[in-house]
Amino acid sequence: MIPDVQMSGSEVARHLNITRQTVSTTTKRAVEKMYYRVLELRLADNPFDAMMVLMSMCNVTDGPMEDVSKFLDLFPDDIRLAVQKHSPKKKESCINIP
Repeated sequence: MIPDVQMSGSEVARHLNITRQTVSTTTKRAVEKMYYRVLELRLADNPFDAMMVLMSMCNVTDGPMEDVSKFLDLFPDDIRLAVQKHSPKKKESCINIP
């Protein structure tokens, strides 16, 4: 079982003896693949619901809003835009698109 320990990218990098950039790139690539897989398997009907499934899988829903924003920042702009478009509360969305 994986322990429920939160670590920063720098801490993960030190622990695995790799660069922080490698941790960041790998994490972003993995969550993007997970997002498309959730949609492919029809575990969600739209991008917003897919993001909710992923947040639940990654236990992000129980933390502060800052954790949600950091999680969403892992995704490329096109995915964040799609999630925002399908958000039931578009005006109050925590999804920041540069």
